[in-house]
Amino acid sequence: MNLCSYSQKMKPYTSIVHTIFLLLAGLKLLSAQETYYCGGKPADVYFLLDSSTSIWFVDFAKQIKFVENMIELFEVAPNKTRIGLGTFSNSFYPQFSFKDYTNKTQVIGALKSIRQNYGGTNTAKAIKEMREREFNPLGARQDVAHIAIILTDGKSWSLSKTAEEAKIAKEKGVYMFAVGIGSNVDLKELKGIASESNKKESQFVFHVENFDALDSIKEILAIQTCEVVPNDQYRCGASGQADMIFLLDRLVMAPSRIQLIKDFIARTADLLDMGPNNPVRIGVFTDCPDSEDIYLNDHNDKYSFIKELKVTKDKSRIHTLRRVHRVGFSKNNGARTEARKLVILFVDSPLIDAKKVLLEAMKMKLSDIEIFVVTIGNEYLEKEMSRLASRKVKEHTIRVPSYSELNDSVANFVNLICESK
Repeated sequence: MNLCSYSQKMKPYTSIVHTIFLLLAGLKLLSAQETYYCGGKPADVYFLLDSSTSIWFVDFAKQIKFVENMIELFEVAPNKTRIGLGTFSNSFYPQFSFKDYTNKTQVIGALKSIRQNYGGTNTAKAIKEMREREFNPLGARQDVAHIAIILTDGKSWSLSKTAEEAKIAKEKGVYMFAVGIGSNVDLKELKGIASESNKKESQFVFHVENFDALDSIKEILAIQTCEVVPNDQYRCGASGQADMIFLLDRLVMAPSRIQLIKDFIARTADLLDMGPNNPVRIGVFTDCPDSEDIYLNDHNDKYSFIKELKVTKDKSRIHTLRRVHRVGFSKNNGARTEARKLVILFVDSPLIDAKKVLLEAMKMKLSDIEIFVVTIGNEYLEKEMSRLASRKVKEHTIRVPSYSELNDSVANFVNLICESK
């Protein structure tokens, strides 16, 4: 057989091999694209890095480099993947939040300025503050995956507290990935931090021998984060209905302070799923004539509610409480029998006619109405607040140092009213 005839006979096989090669190359390219960019799925990803004294500064730098290599695998943009990062030792040290940087270059640039904060390993506090500061309605987007990646080289100060704080984060819809480094980690603790998986236990738990080995898990960890889907993130009213009424005391508080409280109420409404057919309804009762009240069914959406709240014009707290109790939660005024009944009061001084006010509050609580108290400043009486708020006082009280800091407390307030069920 001459070379020409042999080449002619082999031509069909060569074509088949070439086709298979192109198909495999295409699949490989597609696989790489999905791995690197999560298929375009948006997510809020937060890295929480151990900064304790047990970590040599060279190894801390390797953690930062690992995060940089991970970020290279994501498509960072305001409508795609957003990145946040914090470190922890004795305390939690936020470095940057989801909204701070809008592209990969900015995030990687911010990594270069992070410094190690030496101390112990207070993982519980770090997870708690990460959850409250970063994965709140003001910081994290709704309807995208919320992901936390926690790196640590040792046991935390309290195994039980760490597990409890991680549990709360997971209940709030945060996927928790735990990465243990070295031989001093507690695998049981890592499993307690990490989310559970129906596929395999190791999907959310990683353990490497040393900091140099971190690079070996970056691709698989990126793939695992890409696989998660938006969880049932906790919104107030998402798992049940809530009817809440705010009380304003215009005769007790100065107009400038009333305006700050109105801004607080407006920002709270803006964070909630509010409307007649939605889980949350909001009303406002004042110590002015009844015509100034906003009933639970007065508005079809949060926007018209906020508009009226800002234009309302400027009897004591006893009469206001009594009116809320009698008519505020009536069916005619928009209340629902299956909804939680919430009343929110703002207090910045000792109560006037305290005995009568506390008696009205007690009657409301006996009617299955929850009372939340927002204290402002330090002139109020602690004893009165403990009797005014519903049982489990800590879960029904938020303390704000001053009126100027009131708006900064909106996210914490929303978390409080949603958690106190």
